[in-house]
Amino acid sequence: MSQKEWTITDSKTEETVTPKSVEMLRSVLIRVLNHASEGHFLLREKGRIIAEVGDRKSSLKAEVNILDTRAYRRALLGGNTAAGEAFVEGWWTSPDITQVTRFFSRNLSMMDYWDSRFG
Repeated sequence: MSQKEWTITDSKTEETVTPKSVEMLRSVLIRVLNHASEGHFLLREKGRIIAEVGDRKSSLKAEVNILDTRAYRRALLGGNTAAGEAFVEGWWTSPDITQVTRFFSRNLSMMDYWDSRFG
């Protein structure tokens, strides 16, 4: 079964249900991002703000919009290369990919934490 979100529809409401595995992976990624020591990171999912970490007043501002929730698993388990491949495949996007790269480059201790848990 795919980890994509699915929609339940009845005559009165339309509700999007997120699989528990996606919720867990999203939560893990946010915990990793919370280890950033520099910059501000805005995480969106299909345009909706999911999390913000870091200093809002920082000149380093990165933003990611997750378009396909498979990106969480791929990035967490596959690291930088897999996250880049997910970007190329259109699973996530950013208004400024250079700022995203700078954010992760300036937070190498966060990347080490990520790698020690999942690498």
